[in-house]
Amino acid sequence: MSTLVIENLHVWYGDTHAVNDVSLRVEDGELCVFLGPSGCGKTSTLRSVAGLVRPQSGRILIDGQLVNDLYPGERDIAMVFQSYALYPHMTVREHWAFPLKALRVPKREMDQRIEEMANLLQMHDLLDRYPRSLSAGQAQRVAIGRALIRKPRLWLLDEPLNSLDARLQVETRAVLKRIQRETGITTIYVTHNQEEAQSLADKIIIMNDGRIQQVGSPQEVYDEPVNLFVAGFVGTPPMNFLRCTVRREAERAFLISGDLRLALRPDLAARLQAEDGQEVILGVRPEDVQVLPICSEEPNGRLHARVFVLEPQGNEVIVSLHLPPDVLWKARLDAKGVVTDLVSDQKVELDLRQHRLHVFDAKTEARLL
Repeated sequence: MSTLVIENLHVWYGDTHAVNDVSLRVEDGELCVFLGPSGCGKTSTLRSVAGLVRPQSGRILIDGQLVNDLYPGERDIAMVFQSYALYPHMTVREHWAFPLKALRVPKREMDQRIEEMANLLQMHDLLDRYPRSLSAGQAQRVAIGRALIRKPRLWLLDEPLNSLDARLQVETRAVLKRIQRETGITTIYVTHNQEEAQSLADKIIIMNDGRIQQVGSPQEVYDEPVNLFVAGFVGTPPMNFLRCTVRREAERAFLISGDLRLALRPDLAARLQAEDGQEVILGVRPEDVQVLPICSEEPNGRLHARVFVLEPQGNEVIVSLHLPPDVLWKARLDAKGVVTDLVSDQKVELDLRQHRLHVFDAKTEARLL
């Protein structure tokens, strides 16, 4: 398989700087996911690797070979698009044979590769069917097989599951991950769906406004977001935020917001990279918010809120909470562990798991804790 290196890549579309000084490395056999909102530059980066977009500057190297000036067909790369792009007059077998014929693969080896791909994708009974008689999930597997059967150096996937329903997305996601593990092919997968990224990736590259925001394992980008954008983009429901002011008294540190006076634990106060009076943004994951019956209207170091709406999710409940003056938070609670029957407009207080708190600079949006 292959290693991909991108150095200082820039792509412009007129006045739009779509990819801005992107540098990264994808290791041999790694499944790397580009994650970000629409227009963040992830697909332009992928298409630059494929040779479908010509960057204005920067270098793209595959196994140390500079490929900037190579045509797409000379790069030995396979790509799966959002649409299946299947030929209506070809059977599944003919779709898989087509790229092998272009490579002049002998008939015996061609039949062997088709047999291997049918085993891998569990499509033996479908080899002689035409696209019109295939389900959406089966059609996508045909496109996947067509890309893989010629054993390319890199496998590129551009949001391949977008046109599938929720159940098929989960099923096909599992198929993709199993194929990548069994073949060991170096893979780049583009998506705006952070659940897909978390479940598939060895490494996630989060992009926004054409720039890389963070590179790390799925757990790293979830537990240790480097800035406010990553913290808010990764996670479902997204992280809760609250603008606060830091108050330092001797060796203690407090986060002040309205009636909230949250005293940080001594170890967290020592790690907080903020000065007295600095404006910061407190970040709390929904699963780190405990909702308790209100004991007193008096300030007690906890946030006070009203239940806005309840969203049962089977084994858990997502609680929307209205914090004064006009902030909406989410809490993720175990449906069996809720100590009281919550109702809309009920007054509650929130206990936050301090060891899981995040604090960001209000100006630079960089992580401070």
